[in-house]
Amino acid sequence: MRFEFSGALTGAAEKRFWKLSRHISCQMFLMVSATMAPICIFLSIRYKTWLLALLFVLCVAFILLVVHIPKSKKDKQETVPYRVFTDGEIITSVSIRYNESRHLKKVIKVKEYPEFYELVF
Repeated sequence: MRFEFSGALTGAAEKRFWKLSRHISCQMFLMVSATMAPICIFLSIRYKTWLLALLFVLCVAFILLVVHIPKSKKDKQETVPYRVFTDGEIITSVSIRYNESRHLKKVIKVKEYPEFYELVF
């Protein structure tokens, strides 16, 4: 199987890309919060100071805000892939900031949308 995409993501494909990006950011945030919450609660009870608990709540609020702030146009252009191609058994996604390669065997399914395809790993 060989395919190549070159160009800019637009419309529904770009919206889907940013929706998945925010979803992944939220998942990472929840994992970090779930790890840090018990530690902060334990330390705030142990040392009888609610400053640590307050600091944790403020950090959570700040990170949630950052996850949902829209990105600048330049940041979006540098992050969104402009080329996706296969080379043998490897699929590669290229953007200005990131390059990501994965083996084709890791593709679980291909979702078909009216305007684009989504590879699920």
